[in-house]
Amino acid sequence: MDHASADPTFSASVAAQIAARVNPDRAFSYPRTYANPTHAWYMLGSFIALISIIHFTTSTVAWIKSRRRAISRSSSRGSLSWARVPLVVLNLARRIMFRTTISFGGKYNRNLTELFLGSAYIAFLFAWTFNNTTNLAGVPISPQYYANRAGLMAATQLPFMIALGMKNNILTLLTGVSLDKLNVLHRIAARVICILLWTHAAGHIIENGVEGNIEDLRETWFRCGIMAISAFTLLSLFSFQPLRGRAYEFFLVCHLFANARRCWDISYPAFGRSVG
Repeated sequence: MDHASADPTFSASVAAQIAARVNPDRAFSYPRTYANPTHAWYMLGSFIALISIIHFTTSTVAWIKSRRRAISRSSSRGSLSWARVPLVVLNLARRIMFRTTISFGGKYNRNLTELFLGSAYIAFLFAWTFNNTTNLAGVPISPQYYANRAGLMAATQLPFMIALGMKNNILTLLTGVSLDKLNVLHRIAARVICILLWTHAAGHIIENGVEGNIEDLRETWFRCGIMAISAFTLLSLFSFQPLRGRAYEFFLVCHLFANARRCWDISYPAFGRSVG
């Protein structure tokens, strides 16, 4: 049996070596295109695991203390205990982070927790997308390095975005965060993925030029990419409160059908062909 056909890793490495002879940057951009989204998922999963451990630990401690509270309530009433200081600090931090809101245009109110997590998620994805994108000629932010990486980054974030929007999702079970709070992050994740898709498209256009993109238009993966970006952009626009509030039923139907089509259109060019 041919080893190249039996081992996809061997085939990918051989393809990268052949391409590197034509374009030396390919030897560096190709592995990073797959490695960076993978590393981003590892870090995101580690953060979710950390929040889950904290949630289960605090829940267990609270349950143990509730068993003893009835016994010690009468004896400790009116006394000051330094053991309560961490609880006071935690409650104060929660009050500041969840009740301090910032208004945008007088219609949108977001608390500090939502703003912090949303900003951190945006910075996190774009840091991994544009990390090490200087080519061998010294040109920073080369489209050959970030274009396909941005598209693959968007595709790999789809499961996380879908989990954030589900009513009974595993993230709520693990972290204890309610659906109302996760739904805000769901919309933020969707809009960040939309920006990543446009970053992928812009880099592809810059890298291949007009003639190259016209030639790629004959390929199925290219047309799927156009449909995915179009569907994602429309959904992101309709997800804003003024449009969503006026025609919610229409938004919900379009949301379900367009999402199903969009997931296929994104997954096909990302996993159905070699990128680098």
